[in-house]
Amino acid sequence: ASASQTVANPLVLLQNSSSVELARINATTTSLYFGNAAGGNSAAGVNNTGIGASALGAVSTGTANTTLGSGALASVSVNSGNTAVGYQAGTLSTGSNNLFLGYQAGANATTGSNNIIIGAGINASSAGVSNELRIGGVLQGDTSTLAAQFNGSLGVLSNLTVDTNTLQVD
Repeated sequence: ASASQTVANPLVLLQNSSSVELARINATTTSLYFGNAAGGNSAAGVNNTGIGASALGAVSTGTANTTLGSGALASVSVNSGNTAVGYQAGTLSTGSNNLFLGYQAGANATTGSNNIIIGAGINASSAGVSNELRIGGVLQGDTSTLAAQFNGSLGVLSNLTVDTNTLQVD
């Protein structure tokens, strides 16, 4: 690892016989970036892992971000604690503490934080929303209030008890 590593000066640069870049590896003592333009221009963030072309492509000082997928978290620069797995998962996100799982999951999310978005093509309800839970178009909620909504029908195959603040299925 070298402190002078940048996108222009990677630790390893893989090219084809025509000198076209295939992939690059930038590594610091605490971060690893693998993929064409992965890790941004400075690759100076701490405790980041970016795997895939342009994964964490704008990172500068962001910390503890983890990506696996081309274009995943490509816009995160200074914020931290994000995880994205899937092609372009969270690609526009600049927020913190988000989880995006699936092909283009949360692709519309921009400045929001503390979101959990799971499923191929599942987006946030709005670009800047925070504290949102969205799973497969079936479950959505607000993680700050612990309120959730189930979309669709729900079958109960046993006893159902409803109390003032409790729903119990036996």
